[in-house]
Amino acid sequence: MSYITGYKGVVLVGVVPIAQIREVNISETVERMDATVMGVAYEQAFGGLTGGTVTINCYQDPTDTTGQGALTKGASVTIVYQPDGAGSGLPQSSIPAIVETVERPQNPREHAMVNFSGWINGIVDDTPQT
Repeated sequence: MSYITGYKGVVLVGVVPIAQIREVNISETVERMDATVMGVAYEQAFGGLTGGTVTINCYQDPTDTTGQGALTKGASVTIVYQPDGAGSGLPQSSIPAIVETVERPQNPREHAMVNFSGWINGIVDDTPQT
């Protein structure tokens, strides 16, 4: 049986599509702040600062100078993830991020994987596409 899950997904740097996407992972977290007081039998906590990471794995495409090429170490970018493709009313996440790691193969060859990862640097906007 063929896999079709996610076949419509689009990932952009700003408004420029990233070529040859294989996988995208977005992990949003919240810091747990201890609020336990004396005399309480269980720990109590509240949410603190939010953060997270975004990882993009794709086949290396040296011709994609504005998509993959924009993801350089230290770059401040906005990753736009559209899981169902582009279209009015469809879901979308706009993620401000700082590129932290770029992993490229040492011996580039056809279909070599390149991995980009960064940390989320602001509020993730999940407003649907217009």
